Amino acid sequence: MICGAGCSRNSDERPEAITDFYRDSFEVIGRGTWSFVKVYLCKGSANAYAVKVRQKHKMPVRQTWKYAEKHKWEFAEEKKILSKLGLHSNIVLFITSFTEQAQHFQVFERLYGADLYPSVTGKYGGSHCEKDVVGYMRDILNGLRYCHEKKIIHRNVIPPNLFLTNSGSVKLVGFSLALYAKHDAGCYGIVGTAGYRAPEITWVDVYCYRVDLFACGCILYNLLTGSHPFIHNTRERPFSLTPAWKLISRWARDLVTKMLFFDPNKRITAAQALDHPFFHDVGRVGLNDNLTIAVEELTKFTEHKLWERVASCDDRPYLCQSLRIRKHYGKV
Repeated sequence: MICGAGCSRNSDERPEAITDFYRDSFEVIGRGTWSFVKVYLCKGSANAYAVKVRQKHKMPVRQTWKYAEKHKWEFAEEKKILSKLGLHSNIVLFITSFTEQAQHFQVFERLYGADLYPSVTGKYGGSHCEKDVVGYMRDILNGLRYCHEKKIIHRNVIPPNLFLTNSGSVKLVGFSLALYAKHDAGCYGIVGTAGYRAPEITWVDVYCYRVDLFACGCILYNLLTGSHPFIHNTRERPFSLTPAWKLISRWARDLVTKMLFFDPNKRITAAQALDHPFFHDVGRVGLNDNLTIAVEELTKFTEHKLWERVASCDDRPYLCQSLRIRKHYGKV
């Protein structure tokens, strides 16, 4: 049995303290805005687990006193979503959670590897091909398709939330902004990371699972060209101006275009994307077997954390484009 997993099923049997099942190794393997990830060892088997620790006193003052109940509810909702996901080869496995007076703990399987982008640039060092990208994107889309079948929207598919394991598979992590779509009517709320956020979220409009596919389009473009599709201007097809764009296969260009449609009704779904020729014609001559330029640019993109600059900028490119689209479809 996984350490503490059985006890998480029955609150009467589970002690409140995480230290009843795990001991802290004091090894920090990741940090976020309001949380960090440490390695804990199971007392019964000495197996290692990754524990996400959210400290209440590290949150802004306005969140600690005015929104204390809100964050308590959000933590409970996140636990429900993680529990619904269960076991999948392309999603980090959630074990259990603990709540103490000053901290929230979430226990996950310990993953061995690194974030996807640093792994790509470090592993290939100038030798990178579309066949590699096919494998990465297939794993990402498989994970998202599973989430969407469970009626869960990730809403924050960004580079730090993609983990490449030592076995070569990509796993989705970072479900703190995920949402359980109870109804088919759609969802509301401005969340996610600007630059990977779908335009309909910026419109403050109703949205659905396809917001994750827009982020996937940005990720796929990153891996193929080494840059971001919307970092230069506000044209409807700004990504076609990148020099590396002309070097990738037509199937890759076609998939990126279908993922980055500003109109969500035209945007491809995860299941449809997995049926795209890009994933089934790996042996064809059209696939580029040398994406050296992409690796060089992706190295700069990763080392200088350019994705954070894109994420920290405002959404004027989206707003300019969305206003034109909303006017065209009679939404303004």
